Amino acid sequence: MANEMSDEKSNDKDLVRRLGSGDSHAWEALLEERGPLILAVGRRLGLDPEERRDLFQNVFLKVFRTLHQLEDPGRLTSWLYTIAYHEGLRQRANTGRSRAREAALQHRGEPNPSLSEVELKERLALAADLRTAIDRLDTRCAKLLLALYLEDPTPSYQQIAETLGAPIGSVGPTRARCLEKLKRLLDSVSGPGEDESTDSDGEKAGK
Repeated sequence: MANEMSDEKSNDKDLVRRLGSGDSHAWEALLEERGPLILAVGRRLGLDPEERRDLFQNVFLKVFRTLHQLEDPGRLTSWLYTIAYHEGLRQRANTGRSRAREAALQHRGEPNPSLSEVELKERLALAADLRTAIDRLDTRCAKLLLALYLEDPTPSYQQIAETLGAPIGSVGPTRARCLEKLKRLLDSVSGPGEDESTDSDGEKAGK
């Protein structure tokens, strides 16, 4: 039994090493070998087949984004299980809220907005505009906002300050200035507008 556990940890370490080097065959092996574990977690949590497929995709997307945070490569399997379990709980809770909201809307005779093609197109357009606006921000603001709102898990202000090489007390005010700049860029991104990657006095944000 001890030898089996040792072999499994050794295999996990080797797999993590290959994953970290970008080995496509390693990622295929991870999907094939550990995929059933993820689906089993979904079944245990009572997710339906479609929800389990979503769980499968969400878990491996998170693994792809956070593999560098795995401190002990020999615990790859247990790490995957933990991610799947917490992601499954979150997904189940979101599904429950979504179904309750849909039922409430139907009870009131209102259409389910999740089925609105117009809203979907609007959200896609907003996402595209947001990406364009972020690309036009100066590097400092872009790094700060991406860290605060898109990284998972969200880094602490201390971590962000260290990344930016700035005092921790400056993160909040810089965040406010960067959000204001992003808002102005979003307002102008659909038409010709001034590149606002610099402040009005020509200085970079946060300096």
